[in-house]
Amino acid sequence: MKKLALLSMILLFAINVMAGERRTEIVSYRLDMKLDSAGRLLNVQALIKLAKDDSTKIVRFNFADIIPIHTASCNGDTIGYRRSQDGLLLQLPAFRKGELRFNYTLETDSFKSDRVIALVRARKWFPYLYDNVASSEINLTVPAGYYAYSSGKQSGYEFDGINRQYHFRVKVNAGMPLFIAPVDYYTGLVQKWKGRQLNYFFHTTDTAKANTVARESLQAFRFANKFIGKYRPPTFTFIEFPGFDFCQSMPGFVLMGPEYIANVNKPDKRYWVGHETFHQWVGNGYFTRLYNHSSYTRFTEESLTEYLRMVYLQKSCGDDTLKAMLRENCRIYNTYIKGTAEDLPIAANRPNWVTYTLGPVIWHLVRGEMGDKKWQKFIRKLYSKYYGKVIDYAVFREQLTKFASEETVIRMEKRLNEKGIPAEFSE
Repeated sequence: MKKLALLSMILLFAINVMAGERRTEIVSYRLDMKLDSAGRLLNVQALIKLAKDDSTKIVRFNFADIIPIHTASCNGDTIGYRRSQDGLLLQLPAFRKGELRFNYTLETDSFKSDRVIALVRARKWFPYLYDNVASSEINLTVPAGYYAYSSGKQSGYEFDGINRQYHFRVKVNAGMPLFIAPVDYYTGLVQKWKGRQLNYFFHTTDTAKANTVARESLQAFRFANKFIGKYRPPTFTFIEFPGFDFCQSMPGFVLMGPEYIANVNKPDKRYWVGHETFHQWVGNGYFTRLYNHSSYTRFTEESLTEYLRMVYLQKSCGDDTLKAMLRENCRIYNTYIKGTAEDLPIAANRPNWVTYTLGPVIWHLVRGEMGDKKWQKFIRKLYSKYYGKVIDYAVFREQLTKFASEETVIRMEKRLNEKGIPAEFSE
């Protein structure tokens, strides 16, 4: 009992240290996967390469408890592990190069949405660490009745009449999306522009709405590519996610909830296409820290992305369009948010509409003080310098003060810590 109590204390201490430091770094993934003929079991052989680490410690990976692990090893030696609340705790030795190998099996019914096996990071189908960006290689075999969809480059495909073999490669992969669907489930659409391929996979049969998504995304993509910087991955994929109530971006991949597609022609709903497209530069080009993050994280990612969508429409439709959108944001705040439980400073960092309504208003004030040229240079610099990297607010602020005065940044931070529409904003 004493040994068990001591072990629990050591684990708790190690988790706290790891949470604060998290020195373990994943360099790359290789996943060799095979779906059985019945489509019920997906076997995974995972090789995870780690950067050099001179310390012996316990590391907590995110990994769903419902997934049985058959074997686990580090550099050829079997390692013990403990599981708790979708966490996988491993005792890792010091190493110059670390190779973790796992063999595990997914029961596909636990990961299905409608008839689609939808594997995304939030479902913790592979071991991962927060704020860790790695390259990935997925080699997947599925029966003839299925197609597979993932981010990045499809570097190979073979079909022998019985099985389909897919090979996906991604240089920067923070989401590891993989969808496996019956061959009759999705209808595909492809657009090509300046060496980049935009793929769309819809379950909806409403071709007019599907075409609207494709048209809106390509227009936003072309603007961002010019205004912020060249899109790096070779492909960009939108895929309908059955039963999903949101839209979400990850590198080179956007999940579309059916309701968002159904309402895409409504003026107040079309915003999501541009917003998720711009996330390929902000939040998935460079990444903002998720764990131990700043109180300004949602402002530097979500508010900025939404304001960039507005700037895109300003440049496309004129200054009056931007003014109208900012006025509408203020109307929404005054009508639906002011005086409610949602009426918080943006620095509260909550997933609420203040981030999307007043956040762009504050960015508009910052841009006005900086001037258009300096503001755009700041946006371009963030993307070019930190592509594929995770940055915290200290880095973000350091770059901002290279283009904006310290007084401007201090005023911005003051507004983020106050409720309501900034007094300086004039509609």
